[in-house]
Amino acid sequence: QLLVDFQGLDLNQVVHAAHPQSADTPGRLDGSLTIVGATRGPRIHPRPPGTPPTPFGEKLATALVVHGPVKLSQARLGALPVFSFLYDVMSAGQDVKASNGVGRVDVRVENGNLELNNLRYFNRGTEVRGMFTVEQVWKLPDSPLHGTAIGSLRPLASVNLPFIAEADRVIALLSSDLAAIGVEGTLKKPKTYQ
Repeated sequence: QLLVDFQGLDLNQVVHAAHPQSADTPGRLDGSLTIVGATRGPRIHPRPPGTPPTPFGEKLATALVVHGPVKLSQARLGALPVFSFLYDVMSAGQDVKASNGVGRVDVRVENGNLELNNLRYFNRGTEVRGMFTVEQVWKLPDSPLHGTAIGSLRPLASVNLPFIAEADRVIALLSSDLAAIGVEGTLKKPKTYQ
């Protein structure tokens, strides 16, 4: 078992390591991940004769379990296809594409699949919540991707006055500015739909 703490990790470098042709994605990551190595017994079904050996990346990705919370700051996710599509559906405008977004996500890698659970991202009065799974991470950026996201406008969320936070929650619950989208395809070529 290994505990990895990180602060100020450049989100743009992480995104470009997974998908070099991706749009610039400014942001900073802080978090603490626990990595556990899984031991594998003999294969239940032996490989057929002539089958090539399992590639190292696949062996590594399926032998580890990684989990922990990650915080996001100074971020601009509006250029990513999922966020861009959601902002367009919500008619949120260009303000949400400024580099001052904050958020958090629970990360889990198990059996070669990356799960981003309880994702929350807030930028200039717009909140996005989502859950995404990237399967077969050893195939990045051609790994299958699927998930959902919900966006809502929360114009009072950043105002720090008494009772405003409660009013913002009520407005968010009653708001008709709620939009939900889905995504499928690959990390390289995600397809968003409403």
